[in-house]
Amino acid sequence: MTTNRSRARKRAHSSSNESPPDEEPSSIRPTSASPDSSDSDLDDDLQITGETNSATQTDGRDTATPTTKNPPRPAPKAPSAAAPKTSEDSSAKRARKTTSNIWDHFTAAGEGEKKKAICKYCRLEMTAKSSHGMMSLWRHIQRCSSSGSKAKQLLLHFNAKTNSSTWVFSQKDSRDLLTKLVISDKKPFTSVEHPIFKAFIALLQPRFKLHSCITLRKDVIDMYKSMKETIANEIASVDRIALTTDLWTSSNQTPFMVVSAHFISSDWKLHKQIISFKELPPPHTGLAISNQLVASIVEWKVMDKVSHVTVDNTSSNNVALACLAQILKDKSRSPPDLNGKFFHVRCAAHIINLIVKDGLKELSTAVSKIQDSVWHVKSTPARKKQFQDAIKETNIPTQALPSVDVPTRWNSMYIMLKSALPFKQAFINLSERDANYLNCPTDEEWNEISMMKDFLEVFNIATLKLGTTGSPSAHMLYMNMNQINRQLKQSIKSGPPYISSLIEPMQEKYDKYWKKMELFAGITFAFDPRYKLALLEFLLSDELGSDKNAIATRVKKIRDGIYLYLEESTVPIDTKGFDILDWWRINSLRFPTLSILAKSILMIPMTSIASESAFSTGGRVLNDTRNCLKPETLEALICGQDWIATNEGLHISNTDAIGYGESDGEDEETAS
Repeated sequence: MTTNRSRARKRAHSSSNESPPDEEPSSIRPTSASPDSSDSDLDDDLQITGETNSATQTDGRDTATPTTKNPPRPAPKAPSAAAPKTSEDSSAKRARKTTSNIWDHFTAAGEGEKKKAICKYCRLEMTAKSSHGMMSLWRHIQRCSSSGSKAKQLLLHFNAKTNSSTWVFSQKDSRDLLTKLVISDKKPFTSVEHPIFKAFIALLQPRFKLHSCITLRKDVIDMYKSMKETIANEIASVDRIALTTDLWTSSNQTPFMVVSAHFISSDWKLHKQIISFKELPPPHTGLAISNQLVASIVEWKVMDKVSHVTVDNTSSNNVALACLAQILKDKSRSPPDLNGKFFHVRCAAHIINLIVKDGLKELSTAVSKIQDSVWHVKSTPARKKQFQDAIKETNIPTQALPSVDVPTRWNSMYIMLKSALPFKQAFINLSERDANYLNCPTDEEWNEISMMKDFLEVFNIATLKLGTTGSPSAHMLYMNMNQINRQLKQSIKSGPPYISSLIEPMQEKYDKYWKKMELFAGITFAFDPRYKLALLEFLLSDELGSDKNAIATRVKKIRDGIYLYLEESTVPIDTKGFDILDWWRINSLRFPTLSILAKSILMIPMTSIASESAFSTGGRVLNDTRNCLKPETLEALICGQDWIATNEGLHISNTDAIGYGESDGEDEETAS
């Protein structure tokens, strides 16, 4: 018996001698690349497994070899059944498990039962006994606020069931993401050659091979072509699209024309995509604009799909769309809906702009003083500092200064008045300390400014609502234009003299364009199941008084245009978060024919803001240092930014485009 125990102890002792000692946490680093491979464009995929911390070479991809303090040794032979397990056995097994890639995020301290793990992000000290496993450490990393949300997304995902995961570095994916960044954030191509950027990338991921700005430009063009093919397939799957277009001149006086496509997909989602951004040499005649539109239509193969085009109200656009309508009639196998009656859609935001500008031609003394006051406090750093001191004295809870109005954008006047009113006392204080400030409004004039702001608010609200690009706006045209009309009529009856004197030219401009828009606005309004024709009749009765025959005649013209679904009860108006496209999606089987027309109607943008918003992007992309960009590169950048923003759910503000004064600020008569 004694002999057997002695033999067992010898075997156990022999086994413990073969097992490696406790090792420090291993680090994973890539093997040095050969000189030949440093310039290659092959994808380098580094696979790191959380269980074995090894990398294998698969499919011709480069792999990394783990490095440890001691070279790996053969696994020890298992002891016989009669031999008892020793602490050395379990210690050897635990030593091999410390290679989990959790140690990329923790620093090890101590050994054995006293071993600790210190979080690299928040410095929290946690128990790291092998007997406890790594689950608690992984849970901490997922919750650790100090690591940041972006860092958490980049952590190696831990699978609790298999206790292993694989992280793959891809040269191609990283290169594509860099290209997206350059496009979407308007980065110059040369940024990839900046020494600090190179050093940052080398520190972040040494395996990533940065390329030259010339190669980056090629990547931009390639990505644009790939995205263009995807969008072309989306457009090919729909029956109808609407277009918007506008003109813009860059800082070096190069004119461009942008075209955007709008459509509703099979899942009843509204889409907006810029499909063309090309130079348009002068003169900008109607024929030149029409030819450019036709070129875009042919390029995207949508000759049979274009049903509506929204443009600003200029004589050249009238000629352009008349030519385009005739071309589509001759060459399209599927002419525009409703026999092309509403093929030409007038930009509602531009109409509102023209209405307000006619009223603001003669500014009141009070408004002129506010203009001078805002310009005064922003004219020099010293005056700006004086005004900021006056703001502090009055305890106004902001350091933002009032906005300056822009002559070509009417709503900048509204924004200026609204932003200046909270600073009334600061302006008064400034007038007492600054001898050069001579245009501070009186108390009566401040009241006038407040009333003018309230008067213009309805125009601003209508512009913002009709200028939305993320949801349908066609069905909102009638109600918003009616609210403007009511504001004009009420102000001329009961408004103060300095406002009622503005109304006559504004009402004339409103009536001129509303006659051309009313039928279209009424039909689109009826496609809102919350109202149908009931509210339309009410709005007409409010407008026409007791003339029931006139009301019936105008409602009948609209009713005859849609026929169906009008007899059913309306959807409750107070429905929260009502989605008109979702309603038609749900009811498309009940109204199969009408739902097709609803798609064609609800996709129509009421403004060309979708196109004009590209110009604020163009101004940033085509700055003074980048005017040498080739036309195809510029188009790839402008379109690419729009497409990436749509795909990634990024928001591009239309703030710079809302005012709509950039398009000459003329209507079709004065422009001609």
